[in-house]
Amino acid sequence: MIKLDLIEFADYIRPKEIVDEILKQNPNIKIPIPLSEIAKNIGIVDIDYRPLGNLEGALVANEYKTEGVILINNSKEAGTKERQRFTLGHEIGHFMIPRHGHKMSCSISDMSTTNKDEKIEIEANDFASKILMPDQLFCKGSLFDNPSIENIKKLAVIYGVSFAACSNKYITNHHEPLAMVFYKNKKFRYFKKSKDFPFYFSFECKKGTQLPLDSLANNLNDFSDENISLDYTDASVWISKTNGFLLPDEIIEEVYIQKNGYSVVLLKFEEEIEEIENY
Repeated sequence: MIKLDLIEFADYIRPKEIVDEILKQNPNIKIPIPLSEIAKNIGIVDIDYRPLGNLEGALVANEYKTEGVILINNSKEAGTKERQRFTLGHEIGHFMIPRHGHKMSCSISDMSTTNKDEKIEIEANDFASKILMPDQLFCKGSLFDNPSIENIKKLAVIYGVSFAACSNKYITNHHEPLAMVFYKNKKFRYFKKSKDFPFYFSFECKKGTQLPLDSLANNLNDFSDENISLDYTDASVWISKTNGFLLPDEIIEEVYIQKNGYSVVLLKFEEEIEEIENY
């Protein structure tokens, strides 16, 4: 059962600080994180699931954000329960981060923005990711330490989040040199990489760009849903510049075919990455 002393949050303004305090006050919190209980404890009197047109979610609170209501789009077009959970986390973030407004309407583009000018929406997304997949719990254990598509899928189920949200968290927080390329119909969409992935891609990372011609991802023609394929590829197929590090001969491609042409490829190395001397 969640219990929160709201006075302890008075000086916190950043998503990480707020999430850390929630976990500090609830050291035995259960997974998946009970967002509805958290919402109730901070003053959210109702979570209303209803069709919202082009909106993913909304927050309607009083001026001082001591009480409020959250609306979540539950239409067929709005997607899965996991997506709705992320939206709920996002709106709780708006409520708990002091500088955010007391009336917020969030569209699909707000929920996926990387535009630095939209700092409020980025902070709410960051809060949602951190509360749904707390670093202290998510970033440890065998499923995290052994990178694979299958382990990311398992973690997504455990934490009640989408594969995409789980992948973003997994890759950007991992201690190994990893990258994940998201694509549709063999055309690039976007990528995520860990801080220890030091290389530059061999192709233009622009939406709609063709994947590397000799890659497994580009040549795989088995489009069965949920299919996972793995192969070793010449690393130069994916990598052009090494940025002061020796490029291993091979890179491991693990391709995950999803629905409607959407796919991802996890890129990792079997060999340890070494720096070039006197670079």
